[in-house]
Amino acid sequence: MDQETLLKRIGLDEHQASVYLALLSLGQGSPSDIERKTKLHRPLVYQALAPLIEKQLVKVAPNGKRKVYFAESPDKLTALFRELENTFFNNIEDLHKKHETAKNKPVVTFAEGNDAIKNSYMDVVTTLNKDDTYYRYFAGNESDREKYLPKEYRLIRQKKGLERLIICSDKSRKKVPSFGAAIKSIPKEYDIFDYGIGQVIYSDKVAIIDYKAKTVTTIEDSAFAAFQTKLFKLLYSKL
Repeated sequence: MDQETLLKRIGLDEHQASVYLALLSLGQGSPSDIERKTKLHRPLVYQALAPLIEKQLVKVAPNGKRKVYFAESPDKLTALFRELENTFFNNIEDLHKKHETAKNKPVVTFAEGNDAIKNSYMDVVTTLNKDDTYYRYFAGNESDREKYLPKEYRLIRQKKGLERLIICSDKSRKKVPSFGAAIKSIPKEYDIFDYGIGQVIYSDKVAIIDYKAKTVTTIEDSAFAAFQTKLFKLLYSKL
């Protein structure tokens, strides 16, 4: 790292760094001397000198009718670095808090179309680990479901040994015996699937699938997923 870059890292801008290094080389200098050394126009030299004097990196002394400028010892840069370091550590805790707050916020995504539903099915089996369980409210029938299943879906599900509990309508239950003992149905008088909306709870995600509108809204949040899992298990146990 060159010296000018180092000075910019600790808070000087490009012109301030150039002027300070020029004065270190010159020992002392007038604005004209600094202008020749740095190739900066005179207004830029003055603009750089003012903050350098304020930071106590440059001092000024009269020389007849003129003023001359001196670079202070680089030890002053250490003090500038310590000030920056203190400011950093005083603020890092607030940055951590902001990061934790953002990290704990639910992540909500929205997608639409047939591919969105297919991708949602695939996300279930690729997200879960071996022997995990997922929970599905199934709206529709077996033929509807088949057109959305990716080819690899069942293979991955079987390879991972994924378990699933499913709640569907009484009408759908009669058409999908392949679900076996893992499925329970809602009594016809309480059917919640007339709207064509299903839901899958897996890992720390909850996917809401609208089969009529062909949209998928996914909420990624561990607390929300745990809450929905408990509600599902409660309903499942009562059916």
